[in-house]
Amino acid sequence: MFIWTLLEFLLKISFYVGFFLILSLLMVYFMQNRMLYIPDAPNQAFRYPENNPKTYRNPGERNMLYEDVRIVTKDKLTLHGWFIK
Repeated sequence: MFIWTLLEFLLKISFYVGFFLILSLLMVYFMQNRMLYIPDAPNQAFRYPENNPKTYRNPGERNMLYEDVRIVTKDKLTLHGWFIK
């Protein structure tokens, strides 16, 4: 009798865990496009650092030590960033 009660309990637990797992996987599958982070400036005016509001132009405005870094790729594209020390 005890074994049947234990088996029923384990069966119910495994059913709920399986249901939750399947539901989670379905949510991830159908909502995967909403979970992607696509960086985009809110306005084209803020596309370049010099157009940003004060304290958002470079790390030096927030009293951080930084170094301008420019990297040229193989296809001659220049990437600009800051190395924060």
